[in-house]
Amino acid sequence: CTTCLGQSQYSSISNNTTLLVLDSNWNGADLNNLDRFKWPDIVVTGQDSATKGYISYYDTTQKLIKFRYFTSTTNTVASNLASYRNGSTATQYVEGAVNTNATYSQGYTAIAGANENSPYSAVNVTSGGAALVAWYDASNGALKMKYNTSPATSFSGYQTFSTVPDPGTVTFKLSVDGVKVVNEDGTDKVLSVTYSKPTYGDNKHEFAYQLNSVLSNGYGAYAEVDPKNNVVTVRSMQTGTGSSIAITITSNSGAVNAAVAGAGAAWNTVTIDEDSAGQYVAMKTDSKGGIHFAYYDTGNGDLKYAYMSSVTATPVVVIVDGYQQVGQYIDLALKETTSGTKTNVTPYISYYSMSNADTKRAAKVAKLASPIVYTGTTPDSSAVTDGSEDELFTGAWEAMHIPTNGIPVQYRVNIGVTSAGNVYVSYLADRIIEYVKVE
Repeated sequence: CTTCLGQSQYSSISNNTTLLVLDSNWNGADLNNLDRFKWPDIVVTGQDSATKGYISYYDTTQKLIKFRYFTSTTNTVASNLASYRNGSTATQYVEGAVNTNATYSQGYTAIAGANENSPYSAVNVTSGGAALVAWYDASNGALKMKYNTSPATSFSGYQTFSTVPDPGTVTFKLSVDGVKVVNEDGTDKVLSVTYSKPTYGDNKHEFAYQLNSVLSNGYGAYAEVDPKNNVVTVRSMQTGTGSSIAITITSNSGAVNAAVAGAGAAWNTVTIDEDSAGQYVAMKTDSKGGIHFAYYDTGNGDLKYAYMSSVTATPVVVIVDGYQQVGQYIDLALKETTSGTKTNVTPYISYYSMSNADTKRAAKVAKLASPIVYTGTTPDSSAVTDGSEDELFTGAWEAMHIPTNGIPVQYRVNIGVTSAGNVYVSYLADRIIEYVKVE
């Protein structure tokens, strides 16, 4: 399938292609943000007859890190996406929840809001089917991860506006997940949204945009347009049976429907690294359920790596490369080899060296010198130790400058492992994409 975050650039698509439109640069009213979506990541599992997709990205308009999940069979798409077209001409899309002929569910899950604002996220799924989203929590300077063991059946508590308030100032009271939004003295806080009738589009999209700009700043809620029921919906940023929203309109216009409680499993939060680290995060899972992270330590200018044997395990955090300022524009790949009951997993990290920017030494690659060894499903991760101490290499990780023809520019340095076990790195250099076989 072809997946788009912004408005489609295709004039048409063939009958064998499903175009999944997740979000639009246009919000359905006056806003058309051409630079709206940042750092999208996607993982797809299964075959054509049973495909599952997991997507994360940052929305600069709504200031949210979003997660979306979809499934696809030969003939239908069931998804929490905005809309899809099968063999039809692409048109202008607007943001919203679900508009498919297959199923209906929550539009997206807000993993982090404006109070935990950063564009950096990565998505993956464990061999057991748990969805994972890692992101850099800029306000707390921490790498975090949320996971959900059943994303297909989990959704947030929500309440919808049965009639969109008239343009002007709209006031309301709010309770999120059973907790009232209150002032410092404990009295109910009255929130306000002011919006004007848009020149283009409709009131509901402009109201949802302005409403979300208030809710996403620390209230644990967000607003979206539901195109199937043609209403503005307010959702909790939490999911599962404990999530809920309660809105009381205090202005003269607008009305809300009865609230709907959340259902399914909740997203759980894990803090991976609190040491001002997590930018440019990349995340991969191995066949035994292990979770691997590579990311930049902003405070020290280092490349770091973390390993978890499961979603509930304590993270093992190490410095991979601490020489000069390194670790931006990261990618991560895993090489697995099996012999009898043992499986060896070796992480490879490609990254950019800012200290060598504008030189042929800017692109680097590192690998764990000795692999993580699984006997059955039991891991031995004793080899995961610091590769750098006080800017001196220890030998636990092997780091090298990639031999390049051109000068790598400041974009992601990509890495991948073929089915034959060969490792390739690619990068943009002097407007030409180069690739190097490093192993």
